[in-house]
Amino acid sequence: MIYEIRKVDKKNHEEILSLRVTVEQQGFIESPAECLKDAEEWPEFRPVGLYADNQLVGFAMYGALLDSGGGRNLWMDRLLIDAQHQRKGYGRRFTELLIEYGAGIGGMDHP
Repeated sequence: MIYEIRKVDKKNHEEILSLRVTVEQQGFIESPAECLKDAEEWPEFRPVGLYADNQLVGFAMYGALLDSGGGRNLWMDRLLIDAQHQRKGYGRRFTELLIEYGAGIGGMDHP
């Protein structure tokens, strides 16, 4: 299986907005629309689509904030796997990939 982390842009924006979690999960994470609004207001946020074999299965948002010493602290703020793609290991795999990705780039160069 090929896993990809892609920047949210004009090509995939509407598809990202279509992602949903289960009814029971709705109080635990913001909707993609709310996340993208936050990303517009906070340039530190990096919203990304999560793709498995070229199919959108989820969404994440990560970023980096300056710490008191002038360095950056990388964090993964949000991770959402669409309800129809849950329980297939995507959350675990994309968590691993996002950590690797963030560690390799310092969180701000891509996407």
